Amino acid sequence: MSDKRVDPATGEAVTYNELVATYKKTYKRREIEEYWEACKPARAKKSKAAPAKESKPSAKAKSKPDPKAKAKDGKKDEKPKPKAKAAPTKPETKTDDKVRTGKDGGASALAKLRSFSGCVLAEYVWLDADGVTRSKTMTMTARPLKVTDLKVWNYDGSSTGQADGHNSEVLLKPRAIFNDPFRGYPNVMVLADAWNAWDDQPAKNNTRAPCAEIMDRYRSLDPWFGIEQEYTLMKPGKVGLKPTVPLGFNADGSEPAPQGPYYTGAGFNVAIGRPVADEHYKLCMEAGVKISGINAEVMPGQWEFQIGPCRGIEMGDHLTMARYIMLRVTEKHDCVCSFEPKPAKGDWNGAGCHTNFSVTPMRVAGGYDTIIKVCEAFGKVAKEHIAEYGEDNDKRLTGKHETCDINTFKYGVANRGASIRIPRDAEKSGRGYMEDRRPAANCDPYRVTNIIMRTTGECLSAETIEAGGKTHTAFVFVKPHAVYEKVKTMVKEKLTAEGMTIKSEGQIKSTIIDKKKLIDTHYGAIAAKAVTLKPKDLTVQEKSQEEFEKQFGVKWSKVMEDGLVFNAMDGAKKLGITADELGKKYDALKKGEGIIKFGGGFYCGKVDDIYVINGFYMNMRSKFTAPGTSIYYYEVEWPAEKMSWADFRGKLLGPTDPASAPEGSLRQMIYSKWSELGLPARPDTGDNGVHASASPFEALAERCNWLRASISKDAFGKGLLASGIPLPMLTKEWFNDPQVDFEGGKKSLFDLLEDLDAAACLKKCKDIAAANKKRSRGGQQVSGCGCALDGLEFTVIVVGTRLEQMPVRAALIHERTPSSHPKSGFRLQVHQHRAVLHRAARPSSHMDKVAPVLGGLAGLWAAYKIIPVMYRWELIPGVASEDCHELVIGVVGSSEDDAWTADRAVDGATSGLGVGLINYHHYSNGIVYSQFDNGDPVREIPEASRGKMLLRQRRGGWKLQSEMELGRGARVRLHGLQAKPELNGKEGTCLERKADTGRWLVASPVV
Repeated sequence: MSDKRVDPATGEAVTYNELVATYKKTYKRREIEEYWEACKPARAKKSKAAPAKESKPSAKAKSKPDPKAKAKDGKKDEKPKPKAKAAPTKPETKTDDKVRTGKDGGASALAKLRSFSGCVLAEYVWLDADGVTRSKTMTMTARPLKVTDLKVWNYDGSSTGQADGHNSEVLLKPRAIFNDPFRGYPNVMVLADAWNAWDDQPAKNNTRAPCAEIMDRYRSLDPWFGIEQEYTLMKPGKVGLKPTVPLGFNADGSEPAPQGPYYTGAGFNVAIGRPVADEHYKLCMEAGVKISGINAEVMPGQWEFQIGPCRGIEMGDHLTMARYIMLRVTEKHDCVCSFEPKPAKGDWNGAGCHTNFSVTPMRVAGGYDTIIKVCEAFGKVAKEHIAEYGEDNDKRLTGKHETCDINTFKYGVANRGASIRIPRDAEKSGRGYMEDRRPAANCDPYRVTNIIMRTTGECLSAETIEAGGKTHTAFVFVKPHAVYEKVKTMVKEKLTAEGMTIKSEGQIKSTIIDKKKLIDTHYGAIAAKAVTLKPKDLTVQEKSQEEFEKQFGVKWSKVMEDGLVFNAMDGAKKLGITADELGKKYDALKKGEGIIKFGGGFYCGKVDDIYVINGFYMNMRSKFTAPGTSIYYYEVEWPAEKMSWADFRGKLLGPTDPASAPEGSLRQMIYSKWSELGLPARPDTGDNGVHASASPFEALAERCNWLRASISKDAFGKGLLASGIPLPMLTKEWFNDPQVDFEGGKKSLFDLLEDLDAAACLKKCKDIAAANKKRSRGGQQVSGCGCALDGLEFTVIVVGTRLEQMPVRAALIHERTPSSHPKSGFRLQVHQHRAVLHRAARPSSHMDKVAPVLGGLAGLWAAYKIIPVMYRWELIPGVASEDCHELVIGVVGSSEDDAWTADRAVDGATSGLGVGLINYHHYSNGIVYSQFDNGDPVREIPEASRGKMLLRQRRGGWKLQSEMELGRGARVRLHGLQAKPELNGKEGTCLERKADTGRWLVASPVV
């Protein structure tokens, strides 16, 4: 830019480069460019006339020109003033500069603001009970950058068909963020799903939650979706009623010309509704919705937009938001968007939601065979798929108008009359995708993608699981004390002689082991028990406790109570010795005499007068990390049918104690030939020569640790993923040998899988994962407060908090309730002769007056323990012996809103409780009337209602829902509003569903 322009701040003619040199230290280049464009061109100078002398701008004016200053002749000291437009002043902060980003500050932050002008609007969008999008907007202090920046909101679920009016709060959990194309930047739209506030379970018609679980289960398949959403623009009818006349039909109600010219057509009376389709397309792009195209469809006024490719759960999120945007667009175009599958009767095409789909095995070379395989799997469950593909779909899937009959399933290449269309390109290239043409326009995208992925996942995972169970892969290494050439040669020859393939082998030096903490990860559970975990945090099974008492002559509970059990680190401190010295003492203990094995990597040994958990670990670690040492490993593989894992460990490797190892095992060979192999000392239990994985699962964990193996590329690892075990669960939890709930108690995961063959190991992993699936995402399931009495057993299971160990069998258990019902809770009183469950007040001074309770031992008194809990609870009543009195629970008044309970004392033992032998407590609309609440008279329970229990959750309390006859020995578990009850551990056993009320009745209680 060599031309000159007049700088309004100085009046001087300057080039662009001179202007930049003047202001570059003060303003940004963009601001200077804008200023240059506003400068007027300099006039040509006259040849004879001397130029007027202009004053130079002052330093202040030069550094920051005044927008209103103008240069004047003859006034040297006056600040120059611009002519027309300002010099590049410090720009005013734009809206997006003013807007904060990040986490919303909430109401407390809003309250401190003088004005909300710099705030952000967030419109939450979700699906109601009928699958219709709803929305509401909130003001936020910051523009969210991720979903965790957003708050969990709530709404009135009784107005959307998702809750009752007396318990109507439903939560909105943010899942995805979109730009708001209607209000513009910085405002956002938030895709959320609905959850019950009372139990933190998915609300009615929250189909996103189960879909997300399936997508997470089969994440390794990397599903891609693309949905073609057809819709019909309709003429508005009466408010609140569905419109019946398409926008493209004639004003007199007659039908237009037959379909033919309308598909992808253009022109007046052909492309009817284009302004709506175009505006929707534009706004979806601005919102960040993955919309990939639009076109006019076969019927006049019918259009289609395509969403995708989307991966996994985002398919449902983006289509739901696109539908919502469409509904908003039609608000100002005097038309209604219909997603009905057959909006107009007669010879007109229906509206579908063709779903294009693929997974990784379809997209790679040879994927066409996978497509055919999945199509075959779809045919086997055709009816199940149709049930998920939308309502009134039978009106559309007639076999006409480019559809396959709803009762027929077929697939074909380039066949638009088939259930599944395979593109011609997929056949030619041998890979690609498939199109399911059956979903209706009104389908729920979460339900559709859920069942498509579930069927595909089960189809493909069956082979993957089967393949993972056919091969055994183990990690074997020679321990540091035995790393000699002769030992390495002997081990390798033995492995190959047994028909094993050595996939890899090598040395790992102590410096790497120490630096990368490989040994600490390898012995993760062992290390944790020795160093970080306290004995009280460990679970010792009942059988192990019996063996402990048999070996040491004292109960485990007694030594725990006396404080005689320590982990390795604390044990060394207690004895006043070093960890190495403790290790030496521990190594001298003999199994079956001074040391006992509680489980995999879980040992307890008696050292002097105390009991130490895993006292060998610190000494063991130093053997792997000592300078100059190393391990030598072998990654071996063999067909599972050739050798079981139990034989691999028991016969080929040998037991932990090499002295008792069978003839021909590796540990026995090293033990018997230790001298000629070059070992400095005879192997023992700690230094037994060689290590091998205890199970296929443990082998995978070890190979991932030592060799950085890939789970998704390993046959057994693929089998685990295909079994529905998420990758994060494997790497972050299961590889650390956690305690898991299985078969009636908490057990070591590694112990449960020990010595299982690969196929059985995969199956058990799947069962364990299912057994440990969290019942509520809002809290942790904890069991406690269990009391076995002469007369009655109560077990209270609480979700959302941890129950403390109670010195006496008494507790106050209450639930969160609204302020309108401030006194609410359940109290369980138990002592030697009496068990009482009744509705009581929350903790208060009044309760303190009746706090003393007679405990499990006669004459022992203790303070009342208060345990707050939230969400839901379960009660398992049962009878422990034949000669005891039953607890009678009675119910049912004149309506479903009334209920009574009766608690019965035995042998007249009521000392100190301040209550009578028999107390009746009346509930009405969730409010309790008893001497523990507001003192209202207690009504007598109807005789006909005794022996029955009718309970239903209601605003933090319970009302009628499930009807049970409680007989002697019967155990009934209430699972909440949605699930069936179970009797004696068997769901549905001896239960009848009453047709008139829909309740479950225990018809013949098991004695």
